[in-house]
Amino acid sequence: GGRWQGQQVVSAQWMRSSTQTLPDVVNNFGGRPATYGYLWWGLPGGVIVASGSRGQWILAVPDRQLVVVSTAENSNAQWAAPVQILYDYILPAAR
Repeated sequence: GGRWQGQQVVSAQWMRSSTQTLPDVVNNFGGRPATYGYLWWGLPGGVIVASGSRGQWILAVPDRQLVVVSTAENSNAQWAAPVQILYDYILPAAR
């Protein structure tokens, strides 16, 4: 909601608007269907994603108050590995 340690850093309305994705699947990350919004991607389970080049990711799961950041330098074949790690290992462990 745009808050960090009790402080409103970005307006809650901006967060809602900027992370709302379109209903159509337009891409696939790590075997997961992805929708696109206002500079953010949406993945199944309410995961909101910022995607950079070759393994640079910000993966946010608001319902679990979880953020995972990857600053990897992956080859083109492994660029989506952080998404797979999130779904295969991190989310099951965070239940």
